[in-house]
Amino acid sequence: MGNYAKNVNISIDVIKEKVSIASKVRIDEMELPNGAPGTRKRERVDARNISMALAKDFTKCSLSTIGFHHGNRDHATVLHAHKTIGNLIDTNDLRIIDVYNKAQNLIEEWIEQKNPLLKSKLSKKDKTKLVKTWIKNHVPLYVRQRILDSIGKNNIVTGK
Repeated sequence: MGNYAKNVNISIDVIKEKVSIASKVRIDEMELPNGAPGTRKRERVDARNISMALAKDFTKCSLSTIGFHHGNRDHATVLHAHKTIGNLIDTNDLRIIDVYNKAQNLIEEWIEQKNPLLKSKLSKKDKTKLVKTWIKNHVPLYVRQRILDSIGKNNIVTGK
């Protein structure tokens, strides 16, 4: 597990969707509140923990916000999930590694689809298209700046 640049505007809902696809556990099953029947089934717990760990790595959301979106869990549960998934990956739990990697790849594909021009050298036309995409998707200026800093282009944040 690594710390990502957190420079792309991705929602917790997108992360849950990608983990759901990778783990074959429905989102509503991941979000079951404590005490609900079936909350502690291994597949659901693992999917929820992977989702919380990826949300912590890929978003700027607070731990409380991440927990809230995963069945109203508290910040300590999110920290525990992140640590647990890290430990399972470190001990080569193949099932967890497989789901985690599939979900991470799906998230990265989503990011690339939302920001298709980041990998190429940007022409003036491409810069305009990128800025229009950001404006259409309501990408905040600080996120734009971080994206551009990560690819070494810092003159098109505002489109001017």
